[in-house]
Amino acid sequence: MNDAPVGGMTEWADALGAILDHVRDRHLETAEQQHRFNVDHGVTDAGKLHANTIDFVDKMIEECRPYLSAFLDDHQDATADELEKLARQLSPGGVHNGGWLASAVYEHMRGLVDDLLLAATIRENWHGGKVGFQFLPLPSEDNAGAYEWQAGELIAFLGDATAWNPRRILTGEDLAFFETLPNRIRVYRGCGGISRELAAAGVCWTTDRRTAEWFAWRSDGDPILVAGWVRKDQVPLVKASELEIVCLPTGARQLKCRKQNTRP
Repeated sequence: MNDAPVGGMTEWADALGAILDHVRDRHLETAEQQHRFNVDHGVTDAGKLHANTIDFVDKMIEECRPYLSAFLDDHQDATADELEKLARQLSPGGVHNGGWLASAVYEHMRGLVDDLLLAATIRENWHGGKVGFQFLPLPSEDNAGAYEWQAGELIAFLGDATAWNPRRILTGEDLAFFETLPNRIRVYRGCGGISRELAAAGVCWTTDRRTAEWFAWRSDGDPILVAGWVRKDQVPLVKASELEIVCLPTGARQLKCRKQNTRP
């Protein structure tokens, strides 16, 4: 963690609390949308369901709040298991919306909190999807220059946070997958409706060509498959699910994208 100004810890703690309150508001906005849908479609006990959801959100946020100060501690000597446990406590709502907190901390308080714990929390929420943690904008909705800059910034943060040793935050199947990787890794990325250059600028790759092709065909627009190479010591994060490699490979080129009707 970068040194905070003297006497600034209370200020940063207050800022973290405000971010968590913002997460609560986002949860409630989603709950309100679901409530309106239920009412419009005549769902029985829509009001009771909505009240239960609000109660759940409040309990979830308050269970997370006591752990916020962990972001301001030094975790450089923590084990990956210890970091994972804290990351789960800092992920209200689980993987599909817990990333809202990590996303806001990454955007607004990077450098003021413990980078290693933040990297572990990002890892915990990596598979949030469109309804959850948006680490980056969708390539199709941003210009190439801005997207490439943000992608590079994210990879640099994750790498620097772990000293380019992802074992510091990986556990279980993810760690086992990382250990099986060769020193030079062939990776694939499937997209739809964007250029080869923009597809190659992404950070989510896989070692399995069929998985990348499946993603390409399920995306909007014309499917595209790109492949590249990356060294293992340039990989800041992996996920065993879908054999995912988070990286910025080199030498990316377009390949023929064979249609995959079923998910590998």
